[in-house]
Amino acid sequence: MSRIAVVLESVVLSSFLVACGDGGSPSSAAPPTPKEVVKISAGQLFNAYEENEVATDEGFKNKLIQVSGSVQAISKDAFDNIVIDLKTSNQFMPVHMKMEDTEKAAAVALKKGTKTTVLCESMSRIIGAPYGNGCRFVAEEAKKPAK
Repeated sequence: MSRIAVVLESVVLSSFLVACGDGGSPSSAAPPTPKEVVKISAGQLFNAYEENEVATDEGFKNKLIQVSGSVQAISKDAFDNIVIDLKTSNQFMPVHMKMEDTEKAAAVALKKGTKTTVLCESMSRIIGAPYGNGCRFVAEEAKKPAK
């Protein structure tokens, strides 16, 4: 191989390693700090949004939201996502929880009226009702019958 080809190959390989990382050195980035968990009932969540949507959204920024309540409905949205509705004081505006696909087996076993707890990555309000996104069942709470 000519000397120019060897130099060119070294430059290309070095550029590739810089762009992709060499994979051999440990990452200098610190592990992400765990997010704070806000625990709230479905009724309290609905009331908080009714009182002040802006303040409620600000209070949930960069936090996980753990919501407890009785199951009103178990359904799917227009995009085939599993949605669990938790009862509030307004029967027409339950708290909607868009579940992760990994929660399908637990959703299949769930029954209306069951008390459950769900942990969500984010919360917002859509057309007057609270809406959780990226939700998972909290294991020990998933199947408690309502009292």
